[in-house]
Amino acid sequence: LEVPTGGGCFPAELDLMTWNIGGKFGLVKAKDCRLGMELLSFGDNEFKPSKVLVCKKHSGVFEMVRIYGLMYPHITTLYYDEPQLRMLFNVRRPNERLIADTCVTQNHPIWIRNRGEIKAGRVQVGDILDELVIDHGDIINIGINIINVEKFTYIGDVYDIKTEKKRLYSRYLLGHTYKT
Repeated sequence: LEVPTGGGCFPAELDLMTWNIGGKFGLVKAKDCRLGMELLSFGDNEFKPSKVLVCKKHSGVFEMVRIYGLMYPHITTLYYDEPQLRMLFNVRRPNERLIADTCVTQNHPIWIRNRGEIKAGRVQVGDILDELVIDHGDIINIGINIINVEKFTYIGDVYDIKTEKKRLYSRYLLGHTYKT
């Protein structure tokens, strides 16, 4: 099994958040990321576009982990109130419980409350993913309860993607941190 360089990778079909200068959110597959493209990142205490500096494709057999977290109704209500976020996250009504998920290589760093930064392969049911969300323009820190973790072998392509800021976001704003 291969261990990608760069601290962890995304599967080809993982949706990453884009955010253009006009403030419009969007999604792009990891396989479609290109150098210079702007992805939604967090740094200097704000969400903003951050240019892709590294986008390396690795092909082979990889140990992966898919992490599922429960987003409580007060969070989905925040997303429902913002039309772009409502569409991206498929929030159908306010106060809806939503299961968010992300998938990365098992060596990818993930930030867990009370455990700090650990490899994704060490995440357990019951852990609390320390996450940032947008609340009417303000950034707040919340905990997302991990309700399921699936580990599996994946044959195909993964992408090591780095931006100007250390943290970038996939669908549901689940943060992906990487080592610089």
